Amino acid sequence: MIPLYCPTIDRRDMTAVLECMIHEQLTAGAITQQLIAECAQHLNCAGGLALRDWHTTLNLLFALMSDRSISTLLASPLSPFSLAEVAADRQVAYIPLPLSEKNAVPVASASSHSPHALFLSTPLGFLADVEALSAGSTIVIEDIGEGLGGTYRDRPAGSFGHYVLVTLEAENIVTAGGGTLLLGRSKHELAILNRLSRSLPAESYLSDLNAALGMAQLKRIEDFVRRRRAIYQKYRRALQAPHSTFTIARDCFIAPTAFPIIVSGPPHEAIRYAASHGVEMQLAYRNSVLFHNSSELPEPHKRALAVFRRTIIAPLYPTLNPQEIKTVEQVIRTLP
Repeated sequence: MIPLYCPTIDRRDMTAVLECMIHEQLTAGAITQQLIAECAQHLNCAGGLALRDWHTTLNLLFALMSDRSISTLLASPLSPFSLAEVAADRQVAYIPLPLSEKNAVPVASASSHSPHALFLSTPLGFLADVEALSAGSTIVIEDIGEGLGGTYRDRPAGSFGHYVLVTLEAENIVTAGGGTLLLGRSKHELAILNRLSRSLPAESYLSDLNAALGMAQLKRIEDFVRRRRAIYQKYRRALQAPHSTFTIARDCFIAPTAFPIIVSGPPHEAIRYAASHGVEMQLAYRNSVLFHNSSELPEPHKRALAVFRRTIIAPLYPTLNPQEIKTVEQVIRTLP
């Protein structure tokens, strides 16, 4: 079975991690700081933190909002459901943004909520028009774990927000075996981050062991993106009507983490068909607000839900060999 996700690990990654083990560099230290500095430079940020788990990151984000007396959060319904859960715990109003059915990204809409924070993720690598969406926002947060390496109007994903998240899980563009970088755009945002994180225990931070893997991966990001794009184009050519996929804006260059397919019939039938031919596929967005909290969404979101609930994803990562790519292409071409 060709798995849906597989990290792009090679000998260079193994060597970097092994050197850490040999020198017993297992806790957060110089390599973690180097990873933060390298990623911050890549995204034109002042610096930031490397955190071990997602919920610590979310809690720190909501502390940032509380520090600015913000009690409203605007976000895509395709954002992680955990975001809405923490918002509810913190008594922050979660307002879902309208979505484009053409490319699954939020569309610009004037907000009457002031002050508010804007949270924009990059599901499957698709990028929104952050500049248009961020008008009037007190804080803009970009989560680019699935969009790292992409560009919008010649600016890298992660170039717009006051704060930038780079998740480093196995299914992301770059992995450290887990963890998240939380970066501040300017020295002002960085100072706030450092002040609010002083009470975090030492075990909250990403270890040098993980950071070594992340550093080795970050050095090869251009190659990762190039190979992902090449596979994406092959799959797109293989896709046959009545099935379809999302469109990519002319001024947008994405780094896809999987290939989305909007199937015309029941998605579980397509998933079973793929499995019978040795390819793992799954529902897209299954961990999103849209799936877990659809009953509370406004009516326009419920209409869009029908499209996104028929969206499945196919394997797309650099370590797929030519025969595996051909196998996935054939399954896409013959989906029932």
